[in-house]
Amino acid sequence: MAAAETPPDGFEPEAEAALIGALAETESEPVRRALLSRMLATGRRAGSWSLGSLTARITGMAPELRVNGRSELLRRHPGHTEDQVADLLIGKAARSAAGVGAATGAAAFLPFPVTWPVQLATETVVVIGIELKLVAELHEVYGAAAAGPPAERALVYLSAWSRQRGATVTSADATLAAGSAVNKRLRRRIAMRTGRDVVSLGPLLSGAALGAAVNHRETTRLGKRIKKDLRRRG
Repeated sequence: MAAAETPPDGFEPEAEAALIGALAETESEPVRRALLSRMLATGRRAGSWSLGSLTARITGMAPELRVNGRSELLRRHPGHTEDQVADLLIGKAARSAAGVGAATGAAAFLPFPVTWPVQLATETVVVIGIELKLVAELHEVYGAAAAGPPAERALVYLSAWSRQRGATVTSADATLAAGSAVNKRLRRRIAMRTGRDVVSLGPLLSGAALGAAVNHRETTRLGKRIKKDLRRRG
């Protein structure tokens, strides 16, 4: 990671990863709003929303995400094939990402004022965390989990996320590529979320609806690409 890419003050990767993990697992709207309120409060205190600080936040948070292993994922879905479990994971992640977009797009529920940069930065970090968890768990389902300690595995999955393909690089290769790859994917995601690349979604979408639609579409697309790549290799 480049020296300029330092996390903002007040950033706590373990706490942020725990909140994102809970957001990825819950299907409850009240719970989702409560968790997002805590995430936005953290983002407001941090006060730094540059691309470099967002990248540092993501690479710092990624190793702390709780990823369910293959045996746990199959145990949760008895009688399902790998492909069926993968589809369930993709659907759940897409719904979670859409829920985050809808909730942050309707910021009236917050107990404190929040600016658009805080809202966008927080939503971006949360949705990418949900997607990273999805990427890792798809690899687990197909028996293709990355090796090494958590920090090295996180870099491999970040590389897979940014390329939207199954992991093919070693942790050493991923370390060299992670910063620039994440920056590139971040720029694309932020451009979509701010409405500069949503023509296919229709001209009437805005606010909560836009956030939900963009996030659901992009998370589903990511999951299907990773699944297709892992199935082809398997």
